[in-house]
This record gives sequence, C-alpha cells and structure tokens, in this order.
Amino acid sequence: MRLFSLSHVLLLWRSAFDRIGDQAKGYIALENRDENGEPLRCSGTISNAEVCFYAKTGYPASITLDGERILYREWATFNDVPYGVRFYPAHFLLYRDSRLQMEGSMSITTIDQIDPKLLEKPSDAEAIFTANREEPHEILFQGRLEGGLSGEALVRIHVDASGRVSSAELLDADYNEIGTAAVEAAKRTVYMPLDVDGVRKPFETDHIFSSDPGNVLISSPRIR
Repeated sequence: MRLFSLSHVLLLWRSAFDRIGDQAKGYIALENRDENGEPLRCSGTISNAEVCFYAKTGYPASITLDGERILYREWATFNDVPYGVRFYPAHFLLYRDSRLQMEGSMSITTIDQIDPKLLEKPSDAEAIFTANREEPHEILFQGRLEGGLSGEALVRIHVDASGRVSSAELLDADYNEIGTAAVEAAKRTVYMPLDVDGVRKPFETDHIFSSDPGNVLISSPRIR
C-alpha cells in the first residue's frame, strides 16, 4: 500500500550494502546459492540485511533490509550522455516480509521534446484511497507508532462529538505488527471537536500511520 519513489527501488541496495560493510568490518565471503535454477552469490544475513548478485553477470539479484526485499528480475542499459552506459532494473518486485507490495517494469529512453499529453492524468484514473497531504482536521494530540517498527498502515478512525476516538479499524498494512501498532496509535489520538453550525458532530477519517512522518496521508473527514 505504500508509495515508493524510483530512488527507493534503485538504491535500497546501497543502504543494505553499507550496513553489511559496517557490521562485517572487513572482507565478506560470498556464498553460492541457487534460486529457481539461477546461480547467485550472497552475503548471508548480517544485521537484518542481505545482498545477492547474479553469478553470471554480477548485477544485484535481491536486496533484503529489515524485512523489506527487492528482487531485480531483469537489467537493461541506456546511454547517459556524457557519462556513458548505465544500468537499471527493467523488472523488479518489492516485498514486505512475504507480502508483495509492488511489481514494476521500467524503460529509459532519450526524449528530445516532451509531449504535454504525457503529463496529463488519464481520464479513467482513480485514486484507491481518497487521501491527500493536507491535514483536513486539527489534531490536538497525535498518537505515534511504538516499537521501532518500519512501514505504514491505513486506519479508519471514528471520532465522537468531543474529539475523542471512539473506535478504530485497520484497513490495510504493510504487515500485521505495524497494523496492530497503528490501531493503538489511532486510539491515543485526540482531535479538535468538529463544529457544524454551532453543533458538535462525530465524524470519521482515514489516517495512514507511517514510520516516515513525511509520508503521512490523511483523507478528508466524513461527518456521520
């Protein structure tokens, strides 16, 4: 359910490799591994991180970091003038634990002139969740994720006329533990009471609790 940038897909291996290098304090002996008939060379798990490379080409095959795993199925090249030939993953899959979060393909071509139509939103495109980055309702106290968890979870929060959370239900989560923590965080949240024509009203809102505060999304409130 998370939104990922291209840099996350491309550069997670850097974070994993840096952590392994810091913990190993020296030479890492890569071990041979076979995955579906494909020979790999892998570091083994070191401090919740692992990197594997295709034995035939040396390209990254998979990166694992804190339960998040990216599989690089295909690699392609492009000519990055004036820097020369560069490589990029043409097909990748991103997992959180055993759950597939995203599968994507990409291609890179040189564009001399951008067609404005390429930047237009498709007429049939719809958002999965009606969320935005603007805070639609004032929060007096924000419940936070506890336990040092990484990831995101979407929670529907029911708020009573006093601004207190009466109940919260999990809609989606990267994995079970962060979903449970997000529901508990939602229950600790306190909102400014919603005043409609001088009368306080209960409402509900969808909130994405994230270990990265910059990715928090909140939908517009719905009066009940």
